[in-house]
Amino acid sequence: MNVCNILDFLNVDCSPVTVYRLGKKILPNRPLKVVLPARVFQRAAVSRSCRLRFFSEHRVFLRESLSQEELKRRREERNATRADDSRASPGSPIRDSPGRSSTPALVANALSNAQVN
Repeated sequence: MNVCNILDFLNVDCSPVTVYRLGKKILPNRPLKVVLPARVFQRAAVSRSCRLRFFSEHRVFLRESLSQEELKRRREERNATRADDSRASPGSPIRDSPGRSSTPALVANALSNAQVN
């Protein structure tokens, strides 16, 4: 399994610019950071990531790569939304607060036998 196979499966027509292994070498399932050439490809991959349930290799997950500030801001927004939703009446709709990533990168948690190609 390599990163290009995953992108092909998701019908994202690009090659990664760079691929980094994150975490310590002793961890069996190290996450990969995949930098794509444009944000369009990142959005396409993230929006199609639910299709990875049917990928031949199991336990492949995909998410946006976010800075510490963005992670903190999103966490605060989620907590505020949860607090508002807990005070809302049972019949009121649930709000969704989409975020934006500042870099066209993905973080994929892949199996330990993943190849960086």
